[in-house]
Amino acid sequence: MKNLQNLLLLIVLVSLMNCARDNECYNPELVPFQDKENEKWGFFNLTGKVIIEPVFEVQPTYFQEGFALLEKESGYDYVNLNGDTLGFNFQTATLFKEGMALVTKENGARCFINKEFADVFCIDSLKTEVLSCGLFSEGHAKFQALNGSWGYLNSSGDIVIDPAFSKALNFKENYAFVELRDKDSNKVDKLFIDINGDIKINLDKKIEAVRSFSEGLAAVKDSSGWGFIDTDGNIVIEPNPEWETVTNFINGYAAFMEKEEWGAINKKGKTILGSSLEIPPIFFNGLSIVQEDNGMGFINVKGRKKIKPSYADIAYPFYKGKAIVKDGKYYVIISKNGKLSAKQEFYNVDQSYPYNVLQAIQGYSPSETVINYSYYRKVMVDGKYSVKGLYPLDEKAALETKCYHFVYNDFTELAEIEYLV
Repeated sequence: MKNLQNLLLLIVLVSLMNCARDNECYNPELVPFQDKENEKWGFFNLTGKVIIEPVFEVQPTYFQEGFALLEKESGYDYVNLNGDTLGFNFQTATLFKEGMALVTKENGARCFINKEFADVFCIDSLKTEVLSCGLFSEGHAKFQALNGSWGYLNSSGDIVIDPAFSKALNFKENYAFVELRDKDSNKVDKLFIDINGDIKINLDKKIEAVRSFSEGLAAVKDSSGWGFIDTDGNIVIEPNPEWETVTNFINGYAAFMEKEEWGAINKKGKTILGSSLEIPPIFFNGLSIVQEDNGMGFINVKGRKKIKPSYADIAYPFYKGKAIVKDGKYYVIISKNGKLSAKQEFYNVDQSYPYNVLQAIQGYSPSETVINYSYYRKVMVDGKYSVKGLYPLDEKAALETKCYHFVYNDFTELAEIEYLV
């Protein structure tokens, strides 16, 4: 159970990493909470004031670009900052990103909509048949054509980079990682392209795995281990054979796992924290969550305990000098000195832990397209961070019984687990 708790905590940490890196995070100043008496959901701010009364039967998401999502029995709807539901019943829907959201309407049409909820363009009306499509990142949305190849659309729905790649990631810091496979030889070129589709970095053939850029550096892996390159493709932090995995850089530091324990490095590759932690040190407001046998607390970049690990849970790390922790039976807001910042107590607070499981280790953005899935009767935690599904079901059987839904990203890595009732 402890390993599972560690795994779930990793998920929210890396989701926050992606938010900070991309400036695309939901608004943590409004936090979803559940009222104890009627078990309904509302929102409070970081002063502890209830801004939207608990009136929602189901748990809404955090706000992003002015709207939160609500999953009703009839479909997905949006909630505005006044707490109003807008009366939609989309089959699928995403949060807004760069002013647009991707929805599936009741008639099955897949369309990008703006914040006035008008269609910008519909995927099924494009000249090229599209199997799947990601959200916009730096003005581009990746899409998969009928032949399985990936390209990029602009915000008008025009194809600006032809679908020629066997794999593709979103644009980050003006670069996108893609793979180009030769059909005859089956050889693969691993590349970074710019927003015009021009090749900027042609990676060495020895590179086995690649991450997107974050703070000017991208993690790469070869046979000797994980290291980091700069935007010219030069190795600036040598691959370390002891590192089992690494996170992206955030606020000047990256975490690494060594012998199943975590440490941290700075941008020069110097170890600032040795590998002795149960969860990756990721610093917000200069503090990182730490977990020990007695509970959870916070450390600084020197590894010193600034807030002793005595909390049962941390729902949100420090943002603007405040964090949300579970102290006893209730969630409370604390300041960086560990003292209560507000008198209010909350019965239950949103925890985004059960999503994007392996992103915690792999560092991929939650907005990467998800295209593969499978169903299982049971879940097993195998080792410290590996989650497996037991007793697979086909899609028909999954509709008739309770089961776990495993969702995989474009790189066949586990991206999400949800329980279907």
